[in-house]
Amino acid sequence: MSNTQQTPNPPEEAAKQTLTIAELTTVLIKHYGIKEGLYEASFGIGITVGGFQPVPNEPPYPGAAVFVQSVSLQAVPIPSPHSVDASKVSLVGDRHQDVPQGSKG
Repeated sequence: MSNTQQTPNPPEEAAKQTLTIAELTTVLIKHYGIKEGLYEASFGIGITVGGFQPVPNEPPYPGAAVFVQSVSLQAVPIPSPHSVDASKVSLVGDRHQDVPQGSKG
């Protein structure tokens, strides 16, 4: 979902949309009511190893799976393509009016 697109309605359509990292960061900033500072989304990553059996009746192969365990906000000292300045996030009640793109550094 970019700045030029309207927020989809009904909810089934919204569930089909994807967010950029900066847009997700904006959603988190709004969720927590943060009004100042520079932030990026931070992802907690996990990894597990084991035997994976992609084809039934064949022996398992050694492999690894990487997964996202959590998402949080990380304050950052300098702008990046994925960072968002919380002071520039438009707040209207509990909903945002604009979803800013990442700050240019």
